[in-house]
Amino acid sequence: MAVDTIEKAIYYILANNGGVKALVVKRIYPTVASQLGTLPLIVYQQISGRREHTMTESVGLVESRYQVDCWATTYTGAQALAKTVRVALDNHSGTTGTVKIEVIHLINEMDGIANIADAKIARRYRRLLEFIIWFQE
Repeated sequence: MAVDTIEKAIYYILANNGGVKALVVKRIYPTVASQLGTLPLIVYQQISGRREHTMTESVGLVESRYQVDCWATTYTGAQALAKTVRVALDNHSGTTGTVKIEVIHLINEMDGIANIADAKIARRYRRLLEFIIWFQE
């Protein structure tokens, strides 16, 4: 897989981090994961994006906000996965594939839960992390 977009760079950083890999293997998904997927897992999505401009053109610098949801079968499992993701991404900078990441900063964290009406499906716990990512296009 050629790492040529910020989404692929996020996946690459997470999938190749030893701590993250130990917890989720490669269960890292853009936007949505199967409701019945094996937990723990990670889902990431872009929340917003803004491009820097001069008076006449784009300068190629992008500020994007990404949400990373860490899902597990227990509250402590979601917390542990979130901490591992935070360590992998917060303050990260450098070039991944052809994507130049200026810096990634954690800006928000919160808990969540998926209440599922079907008693056969286990409750799922979520720790949501929001990151600002500055990168070059």
